[in-house]
Amino acid sequence: MSLRSLLLLTSLATGAAAASLKNCNASSLFSLNSYSLSPASPSPGQDVVLNLGYTVPDGLVVSGGETVYQFTFNFIPLDPTTNPLCQDIPCPLGPGTYANATKSVWPSGISGSFTSTMRWMDGGDQNYLCLQIAGKV
Repeated sequence: MSLRSLLLLTSLATGAAAASLKNCNASSLFSLNSYSLSPASPSPGQDVVLNLGYTVPDGLVVSGGETVYQFTFNFIPLDPTTNPLCQDIPCPLGPGTYANATKSVWPSGISGSFTSTMRWMDGGDQNYLCLQIAGKV
């Protein structure tokens, strides 16, 4: 699975600063078991890994949907981007527990506050999963 788009959006606000991660929708269909950035305080040009663990519940098979990326920089919302969900996860995706690690380079950039949100959606208004990365550099 590739979460490179989320990391690219997050990379607009770079530098040596810790980013906080959180589950942004507790009523999502998937259980978000674990999530982390490694290292937690990336430096410009350093490799950073987004680790994500989640569980698809029994009885659910995902064969489509969309990934919506939202980004706010210095409290200014930018236009969201949408990709086919199966571009980011292997489809069909059946019940079970999954772990993914996506590596990217944390580039140099501008300073300020940022929030980056990734939502896996069913193509309607139901969230499969929601992860938010926020920080200040």
